[in-house]
Amino acid sequence: MTLELLDRRVSVSIDDQTVELPLSRLRHLPYLVLLGEPGLGKTTALEYEAGQESVEVVTCREVMNGMAVAGESTVYLDALDEYRSGENSKDKLLQLAHMIAESDLRRWRLSCRVEDWRATADLSAMRRAARNQPIAVARLLPLEEDEALVVLKGLGAGDPQAFVDEARTRGATAFLESPLSLRLLHSAVVLDGVWPRTRFGLFDRAVLALAHEYDPAREYDPRPGVDDIIGAAELMCFYLLVTGGNALWRSNALPIGKADGDFVPLQSLPVAQSLARFSLDTAIFRGEGQSFEPAHRTIAEFLAGRFLARIVLGVAGAERFPLCRAVALITSHDRKAPSELRGLYAWFAAHLSKLGDPHGAVSLIEQDAATVLAYGDAAAFATEGRKAILLNLDRDDPFFLSSRDRTTVIGGLAGDDLVSDFSSILARKVNSHLQVTVLRALEEGPPINAMQEKLHHLVLSPDRPGWLRRRAAQAWLRGGRDGQALRRLYQELTSASITYDQVSLRVDLLAAMAPEGRKPEDVRQLLLDLNQLPSDREDGVEERGALMALMIELKQSPIPVLFDARILDPSPDGRGSKTEVRHFLQQILSAAITARPDLDAKQLWSWIRNIREYEWDRLEDELVRSIGAWMDHDRDKREVEFFCALMDDSPADQGAWMIPNHFIGVVRRLPTLALVESLLALAERESQPPRRRRLFEVAAYAARTEALWPALQPRIVSALKLEKGFSAFIKSLLANPNRAWEVGEKKRKKKEEAQTDAARARNIAELGLKVEEIASGRADQFGALKWASTIIGTRSFLKRKGRWWRSSVSQTRALPQRLPKAFYSSRFTLTSR
Repeated sequence: MTLELLDRRVSVSIDDQTVELPLSRLRHLPYLVLLGEPGLGKTTALEYEAGQESVEVVTCREVMNGMAVAGESTVYLDALDEYRSGENSKDKLLQLAHMIAESDLRRWRLSCRVEDWRATADLSAMRRAARNQPIAVARLLPLEEDEALVVLKGLGAGDPQAFVDEARTRGATAFLESPLSLRLLHSAVVLDGVWPRTRFGLFDRAVLALAHEYDPAREYDPRPGVDDIIGAAELMCFYLLVTGGNALWRSNALPIGKADGDFVPLQSLPVAQSLARFSLDTAIFRGEGQSFEPAHRTIAEFLAGRFLARIVLGVAGAERFPLCRAVALITSHDRKAPSELRGLYAWFAAHLSKLGDPHGAVSLIEQDAATVLAYGDAAAFATEGRKAILLNLDRDDPFFLSSRDRTTVIGGLAGDDLVSDFSSILARKVNSHLQVTVLRALEEGPPINAMQEKLHHLVLSPDRPGWLRRRAAQAWLRGGRDGQALRRLYQELTSASITYDQVSLRVDLLAAMAPEGRKPEDVRQLLLDLNQLPSDREDGVEERGALMALMIELKQSPIPVLFDARILDPSPDGRGSKTEVRHFLQQILSAAITARPDLDAKQLWSWIRNIREYEWDRLEDELVRSIGAWMDHDRDKREVEFFCALMDDSPADQGAWMIPNHFIGVVRRLPTLALVESLLALAERESQPPRRRRLFEVAAYAARTEALWPALQPRIVSALKLEKGFSAFIKSLLANPNRAWEVGEKKRKKKEEAQTDAARARNIAELGLKVEEIASGRADQFGALKWASTIIGTRSFLKRKGRWWRSSVSQTRALPQRLPKAFYSSRFTLTSR
């Protein structure tokens, strides 16, 4: 997989706010833990970051087994979950923290599977490694479409966009969110063009593709069958995982400098050595020389789970291994899977179900449903198994989803056979994450028509929480985006009482509509309703980001006619519009201007006027850039046209100086020489006296900038004299408008300086009367002592010689020599200035 250009996005808490940003934006932080689901690309993300510093990524296990790490640069430690497998996992983390502290590592990065990170306990254990400084915890986010395209390009896909579009059409969107799933999907489709429908099917077909020989030079070499090669891979992966080994070793010689448990010797496994070598020579494994490991741990877990299921069921005539003993082999004292074997546990249950033992699978689910869902594939189970997952998820922890936001596996639960269970759970008013799970399964899994009516009812239920109604709306949309049904639901919602939840739901539904289905009046009324809602928070903060989804859609598909009429009027109470409403309007106007490069100047100015509540509302930078880009398309022409549009729209009794001010405020550019020249030319050609005079006045004020006025003053004055009737105007242009202020400012400064000198003289005189008391260090004189040291230590005082100098110089000169003694007597430290 080639990901050199991929800077992964993460979710991280900064100043008590969760934000999403590129991982590279966290490089300034000294200590960082990177969490992610299996296959989401934690190792690759670390490798990308390490590559920026030209260092290598090492595993926690390698470091704890003696691999040296340098403290000068950042140390990248991968796979914490694999290192602390087995018993005493907490002690192992403490040992890792101790090693980091003893090695004097100033910066480090640590990766771990999100399911295996115990937030409070692990942060506490790592405190010493961070020198008691804060440790940032970042959650790796699923791939966005642009990131998926980069991954596909690295995999050699001929048309990455067509591949992504086909995946979405076939309902395989979840496979696009994980680098591993995307790689497997690509390899499976390349094999024979068949698109898998479930995660289980994806892994099954991908393993088949990885086991094939693609080297044309070896196409006819003697080689075992693919099933035999995969069977050998299953066995080797199983022994590697259950023994906790780091890699497979295929040499007769002992590995030098490695611990005994690091390798699983190939010769000790019950598999033909020749078959094992053929299996290692496929894309299922990676390595060189004598050391090999699975291409990805999740693939190894899938294969190992199938191996264990087969020996439990006695597939292919093998002697059956008791299920209870198999479960004991891969569980801990609490009968749940330990961190390092969760993937094996989940796929073992899935393979049991697929190979004909649904009851055995259910027994595993009942013991650890969360592991089966998070690490395997719920869609691999029949109705009984998926129902068991659903009913056991919150048995031990009602908030089991708290650390698994945006997982990619929940959609597998959805199916027509669980409609009654889903409906029952959604009808409850309980404090559990089960309702979130059901709604996400409906949103991410295959559409279930039988749930549409229930979801429709939830969306319109004002007594249900806002988060539940919004998730229900997203799940309802997943069931079918029929334009007429969506419009009907929107109208029903609009007729309900206006609340923040109601507005947020309207935003989501409008955003989901096709561009041609969004009406300008819908957007305008939505903004008016949101603007009128009072704040329900004590701090008065009203901005919630409720408009974000619609803003994104309207930036991609603008509605230009929305701006043809005024949108906001000044608030009757004078409190102004909500910040998010103003931001929304400026953002979508920016997109509309960009989409209409042929826009004329008058319409552009009317659009700007129609989104502003007040005449001098400041425009955001992005909108200003869009206006500037429109103007630069034909600057000589559009600059003067826009200037004239401002002038024609201004009241006749408004001063001409307002037009340049409006121009500068909107475009954030000063008038240019070419603009002034064009305005003068227009004025000279104008036949209507009022407009002619107005143009001359506007041109004069446009020229009256620091850069243009010295050069243009003679020409402007000459032109105005030729016009006649401008005598008073010329006089005002030549006058210094700041003269009165400058004279007043000079007097003010002189008066202030005199007052300062007088106050200083009084202060010194008062200090002079208390020299002896201050120097004696009396406790009640400490304030005066500190005050005196401040004044005496000020260089400007020592250099100045006002009228008070002669009368106080004898006293003040004595103070600097006596102050240190006074401070010593008062047991205070004199700080030099």
